[in-house]
Amino acid sequence: MPFTKAAIPPYTRETGFATNKYAGGETTTANMYVVEPLLIAGKTMSFVSPAGKQPTDPATVGDVLEYKLTITNSSGLYSSTAYDVNITDTLPSNVVLVPGSAKALINGAAVTGFVATPATPSGTTLVWGRDNDDGSLDIPVGQQLVLTYQVTVVDASSVSSFSSRAWARILALTICCHSRLRLGTARFAWAWKRSVCVE
Repeated sequence: MPFTKAAIPPYTRETGFATNKYAGGETTTANMYVVEPLLIAGKTMSFVSPAGKQPTDPATVGDVLEYKLTITNSSGLYSSTAYDVNITDTLPSNVVLVPGSAKALINGAAVTGFVATPATPSGTTLVWGRDNDDGSLDIPVGQQLVLTYQVTVVDASSVSSFSSRAWARILALTICCHSRLRLGTARFAWAWKRSVCVE
């Protein structure tokens, strides 16, 4: 939706010892537009060990799984960079995170300053990005963030009849980000928030 901004600045003119105040003429900008990110997220799983195990095989205790979170900031006429992306992923109680295993890439390049160790507000909730005091996860328009991390299966008794593909589905993923409103060269405070959830 386009919008404009108008201003009527007053001014003062001094002539000799007299000071006169005048109303300025009105000035209106050209149409401006609010832009925001449009995020599309996906999540997949594969086995790291044992080698050669297929995603459809049952998971057993000691298996190491790798989760791949793919977040794309779609291109469009009114799209913008997704600033301060925040990723929250909830693990089932049957697995534990492999310390130091998280990696983040944007358009195939390692993210500078990425904090690999997530915040853990609860035992099974992992948080990367803004709420982990990490401002490195900004996704430009048309680019893709890929976050991978590994977990170890510590108890397969409650999911013995499920394939490992089911493990991917029961992880709840929430992604949040901010957009910024720009008017000319000015940058205004946070305004709009876009969230994506993948179950």
